[in-house]
Amino acid sequence: MFVLIATLVVRERENFTRLLPSMVASLIVVQLVLSLSELLLRLPAIWPRPDGVDILSHRPNYLIPGLPGRTLGSIAGPIPLGCLAAVGVVVALWMILERNDKRYWLALGASGALLASSGTRSAAAAAILVVIVWLLVRKSPYALAVRLVTVLAGTALLLRVNPLEALGIVDSSSVSVVHRLGVFQSVSYLLTEQPLQQLLFGNGPLSGLLLSYGPLATGTGVTVFDNQYVRALAFSGIIGAVLLIVAMAAALLAARGPARLVIGVIAIMSLSFDSLTWNAIAVLLILMTAVAGTVPPMTTGLDANTALNPRAGMRRELALSSNDGHVTR
Repeated sequence: MFVLIATLVVRERENFTRLLPSMVASLIVVQLVLSLSELLLRLPAIWPRPDGVDILSHRPNYLIPGLPGRTLGSIAGPIPLGCLAAVGVVVALWMILERNDKRYWLALGASGALLASSGTRSAAAAAILVVIVWLLVRKSPYALAVRLVTVLAGTALLLRVNPLEALGIVDSSSVSVVHRLGVFQSVSYLLTEQPLQQLLFGNGPLSGLLLSYGPLATGTGVTVFDNQYVRALAFSGIIGAVLLIVAMAAALLAARGPARLVIGVIAIMSLSFDSLTWNAIAVLLILMTAVAGTVPPMTTGLDANTALNPRAGMRRELALSSNDGHVTR
C-alpha cells in the first residue's frame, strides 16, 4: 500500500490536493479494521511491537480507559498509529469545511475511532491544537464568527475541563511526563557539555547510548528519546536539527490544501515522539505525501508559450495558490 501511494504521488502531482484526502481515508479505514480485530476479536496485531510483546492488556489505554488496551494496527506501535489517526481527523475536517464533502463525515468518525483505539494522548492534543489554529486563521465569509465561536468554546472548555485530565495525564509525576520532561531538559547538556565536533555534527548511532547509559538518562527506565528535535540534536548535531526544523517550516509555508494541516500534526507530534528515527518509513511517507504536491511539474498542463516563459508560469502558480482552498461557484 505504501508503494502504491508513493507511485500515485509521483505520477499525479498536478492532482495531489485531490488525491491526498482519499489516500489518507483509505489508510484510516484499513487501520481501523485491523484495530477493531484486535479489540473485538482479540486477534494479535499483524505487525507486533519491535520488542515482540503483543499482549493487548499490557498496553493500557489512558485516553479511553474503558477500552482493553492500545491497538497497533499494522504500524507496530500505538503512537505512530495515533499520529496517522490525527492526520485523518484534520484532513477529514478540511474536506468537510472547505469542500463540503459530506462523505468525509464517515472518514472523520473512523479517524476519531482509530485515535481512541490507539490511546495516543499526544496525537489527540496535536489534532485539537492544529484544528483550533486553523479555524482561527482560516479565510472564509464567516471567518470572524468562526474565530469568536472558537475562542468562546475553547475558553468555556478550559473553565470546565482540565485538559491534562481529559488527555489522561492526571499526575505530573507520571512516568510518561517525567521521561519527556527529562529528555527536553537534556538539551542544555547537548549544547554546553559536548566537544565542538559532536555539537555541530552529532553522535550518530552512539547517540542512543547518551540516553540509555549516559547523562541524558531520565531515571524512568525508558530508553528512547521521545522528542524528534532532541533526537536530531543528539544524532545529527546542531546542523541536523536546524535542517530538520527548516525543512518542516518550508513545507508548512509551501503546502497547499490539507497538506499544511498534516505538516502541523507531524511538527507537534515530534515534540513528544522521535517518530522519524523510530518508525522512519511510515512517517516519512506521510511527510512525503504532504509535501510532494507542493512542487508543480515543469511543463505538465502548460502550453508551449507558458513553458518557455518562466514569468507566465509563475503568474499561473500564484493564481492557483490564491484560489487554493476555496470552491469556485
